Amino acid sequence: MSTTYGASIILGLIALSIGIISGVKLLSAAQETQLAADMTAIAAATALATGDTEDPCATASAFADQNHATLEACEVIGEDVRVEVSRWGRTASAVAGPSEPSDPSEPSDPSAPGGPGEPGSIVPDAPAR
Repeated sequence: MSTTYGASIILGLIALSIGIISGVKLLSAAQETQLAADMTAIAAATALATGDTEDPCATASAFADQNHATLEACEVIGEDVRVEVSRWGRTASAVAGPSEPSDPSEPSDPSAPGGPGEPGSIVPDAPAR
């Protein structure tokens, strides 16, 4: 009876391990698909901003292909590019474009009021010893 019990425990542990590995693979596939979407959007937005091409969606398609993904949708919205890519049965979307220009009236000097160490600024606590 103890041999049957031991074999059951081993089979249970193997099944649990397979389940954990499968879950990790699914999570990894989702993250890699999102990464492919992010990078594809950045490549297309860069091509649009630099004027390297008249069709940033063609750049997005080529970039997605190079990263083993498929460009499902691409849309230019002003200076931004929105893409949707699929990879391994997963779909992800991303938007990329130039960041908002900084307000010239805001201080850029870290020693200016509101800089690090000033009231209202966030400074991480030092670790306790």
